[in-house]
Amino acid sequence: MQVLSGHVSPETAYTVEDYPYGFRLRCQIRYWLEYKKGHGYRLVSQTSNPKRPGLVWNKPKASTYGTLGVMFLDHNEHVQWETLHPYATEDELDAFVTTYGEALQGHQERNLINVLRAVAQAYEARKAQREDRSPLKSLLLALTFAAAVACFTAGPAWATCTKEILYVNGTMYICTKCCTFISCSVDCV
Repeated sequence: MQVLSGHVSPETAYTVEDYPYGFRLRCQIRYWLEYKKGHGYRLVSQTSNPKRPGLVWNKPKASTYGTLGVMFLDHNEHVQWETLHPYATEDELDAFVTTYGEALQGHQERNLINVLRAVAQAYEARKAQREDRSPLKSLLLALTFAAAVACFTAGPAWATCTKEILYVNGTMYICTKCCTFISCSVDCV
């Protein structure tokens, strides 16, 4: 595999001289990576028209945008491109940089890799935080931020109930004295 770099416009494109055009004709094709701010990178190809005299180029064909892209020649000497999506993990980023590092030497590419790495780290930290929340930890978290309230329930058996409780969620409470759950169906103050 040969990584291609510096092909960023039709003038600096990587050109293949002998490319099929239909069943019998041959033409030229050129490839380059186009960058558009706010969209990213995309591969653009353009063939010449062998039916017209001289070197006349057809309309360019562009792929969809990717966050970061590189162009390379595969084992058959065909132009390919690889893109990195915005939700890449750190392992995917490291593999991409290891494989295509020589084409990622520009200031823009290095900044984009740093941003993608920061996004991946923030995502992994948030994911670990979510996975770390067991029901017991959620309860302790709720108890930590809850305020002690007095539960006044109406009814013959609970007419004078004034247990000190901590709010857990809309219907469950925990008694601060005996640490038991209390289900309350009336408004608590």
